[in-house]
Amino acid sequence: MRVLHVTPSVARSDGGPAEVIRGLLPALHGRGVVADVLTTDKGLAASDDDLTTASWVRHVASTGPTSVTFAPQLASAMSDGLSQYDVVHVHGFQSYPGTMAMRIARRAGIPYLIEPHGALDLYHWRENALRKRAWLRIADAKNVAGLSGAIYSSELEKQQALAVLPDIRAFHMNLAVDEQLFAIDKTTKNDGPAKILYLGRLTKKKRVDLVVRALAEAPLRRRGVRLFIAGGSDGTIEDPDALAREIGVGDRVTSLGPVDSARRRDLLAECDVFVLPSEDESFGVAVAEAMAAGARVVTSEHVGIAARARENRALRVARNDPASIAQAVVDALEDTELPGRAREHARREFRWSIAAAQAQHAYETARAGDIR
Repeated sequence: MRVLHVTPSVARSDGGPAEVIRGLLPALHGRGVVADVLTTDKGLAASDDDLTTASWVRHVASTGPTSVTFAPQLASAMSDGLSQYDVVHVHGFQSYPGTMAMRIARRAGIPYLIEPHGALDLYHWRENALRKRAWLRIADAKNVAGLSGAIYSSELEKQQALAVLPDIRAFHMNLAVDEQLFAIDKTTKNDGPAKILYLGRLTKKKRVDLVVRALAEAPLRRRGVRLFIAGGSDGTIEDPDALAREIGVGDRVTSLGPVDSARRRDLLAECDVFVLPSEDESFGVAVAEAMAAGARVVTSEHVGIAARARENRALRVARNDPASIAQAVVDALEDTELPGRAREHARREFRWSIAAAQAQHAYETARAGDIR
């Protein structure tokens, strides 16, 4: 089987889709699937050399607003040799590369699927809603009608996407984590106050402010629990350090700024509890990474993988308020078996070999023409 992946960018700075390409494509190759990538040069940096030099990745130039990723050479690049592919896998939704890829595949009679990467979550779909509905009606109506299916990373993502794609066959594909996380040694005991870790972008929807405020709640104040915040800010939220000083917990909050992958692993090894009270995560890679590392996890019901993990008692789910988060952290600290259950759940769920098998099933179904 031969599959062409089309994505606006493979730059690490673009986050989710780029990391999926890095993990999924080698796993597909290992299963005997010939999987290639057509993308643009948007955002590429020296750290992206692994894909800029890969023989199975083609780049075309992009221009104009990064939100659209206009790439005038993409259509001809895709049309060249398209007939050799059995399926086209489109990453994202409502970008120039995605819309053109669906249109070209549809006209060529090649089955195509989309993986929206959370673009159809209600949280995102409500932003610039008029523009998005217009794009759907004017540019993508025929493309959506011709879809062989959509690939979702969680039941939550699928259910929210039904508002936009109600009649499109849904396929499930787990995302995965760095295998090195499973080797992290969490047996060393922390003799001092418990350490909470927030690891991710400092952006409005992820609600790091609630984690800071949870420190002032009685259960965590009595214990002297400390919070470490790692990640860069996008400028949409109040400075967590300023908030911490304002509510009297400034001496228990340490901001580390952006960290690289090695430092991320160290922080996951050192923390007692990982907390992410996000208002929207179609999957929740940071949560999956923390579980793989054997960390106790507290998160919200708005994280895609939370419901299934909670069924397996692999994490704690809190409401999006400081008191609930504080109590969930205490409960997690007192559950001595939670780290083991978390890591075991991650071993069963979050591996690229599993994702590749699920993706291949979607491709084979699409190639067979079974879109019901």
